[in-house]
Parts: sequence; C-alpha cells; structure tokens
Amino acid sequence: MDSRFIGLIFSVYNEDKKTKVGSHQVTCFQATNQSPEGEAPQYVRLAVPLEIRLTPSLAINNQQALENLCSTLYDEQSEVLQLSRQRANQYPLAHLHNSAVMVRSVCGLSSLVSGPLVSTVEERLHHIQGTTQQLKQESKYLRNLLQENKIDVPT
Repeated sequence: MDSRFIGLIFSVYNEDKKTKVGSHQVTCFQATNQSPEGEAPQYVRLAVPLEIRLTPSLAINNQQALENLCSTLYDEQSEVLQLSRQRANQYPLAHLHNSAVMVRSVCGLSSLVSGPLVSTVEERLHHIQGTTQQLKQESKYLRNLLQENKIDVPT
C-alpha cells in the first residue's frame, strides 16, 4: 500500500434513534504496516489529524463536487420514489410513507448543504460590515487630521 495514501470516510447517515437528530462524521486515516521485515504485512489504521480551513471563496472544483453530490443524492431518492409510484395502486400507504421520507430527505439535504453555505455568507457579510465601519471611522479621523493641519487633499 502506498505510504502517502490518506483515506477519508464520510459518515452522514448517523441518526440517534431516540432524538431523531442526525450527525455527520469525517474520519481521516492512513494504513501502516506493523509487521516486522520479511513477514506478511499487517496493516493497522493510524488516525491522521484533519484540519479544515476557512478560505475567502469556494474553489470551483469543490463547488462542482458539492453540486454533483446534491444531484446524486436527489436522484437516488427520486429513483426510490419512482418505484413507489409504480406500485401506488397496490400499496397506497407505503407510497404515502415513501413520499414523506422523500420530502424529509430533500429537506435534510437542503439544510445540510445550504445551511453551512448560508452561515458562511452571513459571517462574511458581518465581517465586511465591521471592516467597512472601521474604515469609515479611520477615514473620518484622517480627514479631521488633515483639516487640523490645514492640508488640502483633492478627493
């Protein structure tokens, strides 16, 4: 196995049976050979720290992957619902249940994807508004200094 290989496992279907609250987990690992030289390899999972950094913008390939993920998950749900529609006359209650599950899944998908994006945009807006306010105060201060020193600067 390549020593530079890093594995990522995304666990997104974790739901507490009692509270019905979903959670998501990312595990980052690397396999290392723990057997002595000359013996059959015995790989052991070694945890690798994962660091997520805020960037000013979403990279284009990440944005496309996010769009593809949403489409794929939606298509999978739609296929199951389509099968249910074909049997709706025989099993109307099952079809009603499957439709409700589809709505819940799509809403969950929307909040899972849109929620963090909206939060990021709101944080960015708050930061920009704060920076704008600071720059306005600094501009006012500097203009006052110019007036006190009777320096004429064209605007």
